[in-house]
Amino acid sequence: MNLSIENNCFMVVDDTATPKLLFTVDPNEYICEKSPQQLVDGFIDIIKKYDMVMKYTYSRIPVANIITIISNIFQKLIKEKSKGVKALEIGSGYGAISVFAAMTLKLFSEDNMLFAMDTWDGTSNESIAKYENIYEHYRKIIRWAGVDKNISRIVCNTAMGLDALRSNYYDIIITNTSDSYNNTKDELLSEIRVAKTGGMLIGGNCECKAKDLPPETDTDHVDIIKALHDVFKDDYELDETTWIKKITNVDKNTIEKEKNKVIALCDDICDRIEKIKTGCKLSDCGKQVFEIAQKLDSLIVYLDNVPCNYTNHPIKVLSITLQNDLVFVCSGIETGNIETSEKYINLVSQLYIEWKTAIHNEFSNF
Repeated sequence: MNLSIENNCFMVVDDTATPKLLFTVDPNEYICEKSPQQLVDGFIDIIKKYDMVMKYTYSRIPVANIITIISNIFQKLIKEKSKGVKALEIGSGYGAISVFAAMTLKLFSEDNMLFAMDTWDGTSNESIAKYENIYEHYRKIIRWAGVDKNISRIVCNTAMGLDALRSNYYDIIITNTSDSYNNTKDELLSEIRVAKTGGMLIGGNCECKAKDLPPETDTDHVDIIKALHDVFKDDYELDETTWIKKITNVDKNTIEKEKNKVIALCDDICDRIEKIKTGCKLSDCGKQVFEIAQKLDSLIVYLDNVPCNYTNHPIKVLSITLQNDLVFVCSGIETGNIETSEKYINLVSQLYIEWKTAIHNEFSNF
């Protein structure tokens, strides 16, 4: 594999002798303090560390994938912003991508920062985990690479970590996407929220776009491909198995629509409960109560698919409890057991206030 620069274009020529454009250094779009040649030399120096980084991080990421990640970061920093860049990596593991991303950011400016998120409490290679602490190994790797000052570690699982991060903050997000459809979709939606408009998402494990999936496929990452389709409608670039997406206002509006959808649903539930509490004879409210229970069921399903993990969240627990109490109200009305209905409608009235407050506190900042 050979790297060269011609007519402001940085090219790579692979084993098939096919040239591939990595990035351009057009003087009219160039915003960096370093010269184009300095950046090209820096790019080559970073790639030369490939074998050593793979060895020390026990990784098998193809060099082509590493080059794709680095070159896309290069292109963004050359044309848009070269200083004060905030990047986020989700799922850092032993640090292979962390090292390459941080070296690239550092090449442009010492104040560029990579935030690396992982639990560092497990590995697919258990024989390695027996002999060393993954987190300590990660720290050693980034010190060896000289980028420990450019990496801030976030020790947390993905769902909780993304939920806690501020919105519209990151210029670049590198995601080692989950394998399941729901987790991947949740992560993508959360990444849209925390990325700046114009920010870049980079991920892997995507052999093709959804439209190119055959009816019966043996690809290992069907769920990832389908989640990318459902979130971005296949509006992303694909370079071999690496996908790249620039976040637009349309993508941001997806999050706003999701927020408005849940608030509207909750407001509808609140209005219906208020009517039952204030102006409805309980024995005549069976249909209304049943409809509220159905609305809560829709909300519970929604909470399983919003961009953060609500599986054991208090809001979901409250919603399920409220729904169960409403079912008992319905049951009492249907069987003529008004005493049971009144007992549970009182429980609904008490729980409803806590539920309403929790819902609006949560989703007002969604």
